[in-house]
Amino acid sequence: NKTRNKPLNNAQDLLMTLAREELEKGPEQHFEWAFWWPRFMKSAAWLETHETQHRQNTTNLATEAKGTLGINGPEGEFELVAVADRIDKTANGTAIIIDYKSGGTFSKSGMENGEHPQLPLEALILQDGGFSSIGPLPTSALEYWLFTGDAGGKVTTLDKDIDSLITDTRASLTALIESYDHPDMPYMSLPRADAAPRFNDYEHLARIKEWGLNADTESEAA
Repeated sequence: NKTRNKPLNNAQDLLMTLAREELEKGPEQHFEWAFWWPRFMKSAAWLETHETQHRQNTTNLATEAKGTLGINGPEGEFELVAVADRIDKTANGTAIIIDYKSGGTFSKSGMENGEHPQLPLEALILQDGGFSSIGPLPTSALEYWLFTGDAGGKVTTLDKDIDSLITDTRASLTALIESYDHPDMPYMSLPRADAAPRFNDYEHLARIKEWGLNADTESEAA
């Protein structure tokens, strides 16, 4: 999948054609797509323009790349696994790790303070050669490509002090592994109510909504 400066001929039209083909496979939802289709057109146009500019100085190394990294803990090795949407290589030999998003809010500070750990963890794996198809490579930028309906798209880039961020990420992850490598450490389904994850596989088991509703009711009664 390595691509160097290949022209994007009619990329927007091709993307729109593929989208129509996918829509035809599903149930008819004319009312919904009357709203979403114009927004999708804006995103397709934005992606073609941005991708054309981006390819001028980069080479694609991998898409949907699986990476793994073993980290020693008190009770044995912990395996970190990630799938990177896209990894590109710059002219100076460093990597840009890209993640596509269709919603949500992502910021530079979130990547730096651990609120958005995905890309720093992928950079850690890449630094240690955990993406077997690529090998060890330093990272110079982390990017979220967010598709929006108003402007078409938005890129959030963190391109400063990446090496320090990777070092901090390794230290924080190692400390977390060490903390949870003890039988008396509880595994909370929602450790921070003010920073609830977008998706929670254990929400139904912990009965979060049920207990949360009871707590609100009791507070109002009091």
